[in-house]
Amino acid sequence: MNSRILRTTLISIASLALVGIATTAPASAASCALQKTGDGTTYPVVCPNGKVNDKAEPKLAKTMPQIMALGKNATLPQVKKAVCAVFAKTDVTNPMIESALYFQTTKYGWSKKFANWFGDVTMEGSGKKVC
Repeated sequence: MNSRILRTTLISIASLALVGIATTAPASAASCALQKTGDGTTYPVVCPNGKVNDKAEPKLAKTMPQIMALGKNATLPQVKKAVCAVFAKTDVTNPMIESALYFQTTKYGWSKKFANWFGDVTMEGSGKKVC
């Protein structure tokens, strides 16, 4: 009799846990706490659940509109042109550019080569060298 009560209790607890997860997950689907580093980098641009952080988009768009204006079908040459335009008109850091590229790559499903291209360039020094 005790094992039957224990089994029923465990099943009830498991059910409550699943209901709690199912009801709270959508509320935080694309929004997590936003922070800023000393160099102006906004993070995280992608929340722990893998979705873009909707709080980061306006900040990225204000700082790097050329990159953030690119859409789903952007090409690598367009990305390179946008990165150079950002470097030419604003005082941004490599991590700031990387954040914008990571955001857009996650949002639009861009090829990882876009962000990887910039990461490879910055490993050699300043990203401004590409422009």
